[in-house]
Amino acid sequence: MTDISTDLTPRVSADVQRAAIRAAIADRCPGPFAIFDATVEGRIYPNGVEEKSGLVLNEDGRIWFFWTGWDEKRQAVTIRHWDEEPITPLLTSGREYERARRELGLD
Repeated sequence: MTDISTDLTPRVSADVQRAAIRAAIADRCPGPFAIFDATVEGRIYPNGVEEKSGLVLNEDGRIWFFWTGWDEKRQAVTIRHWDEEPITPLLTSGREYERARRELGLD
């Protein structure tokens, strides 16, 4: 059984958190991408990174929902759920989505 803490205080810096999540997403989404509407899901992995879920926008304008997981063998954050989402006004009407588009140079 994996020792995943329910303590909500991350044990690593925000930069380390971002790098771990981005590396896990890059395994699924090669090329430029932007994360938006990400949220903490209430667990801390053994490496001190918070469990997260959210949305990813790629350079082609496609959107995926992700939820992180823990890879015991690699001792690293991984992507547990990765589902492409249909482009709908609900997903594309917020400021976070607009920020992600600017980050990728889509506007």
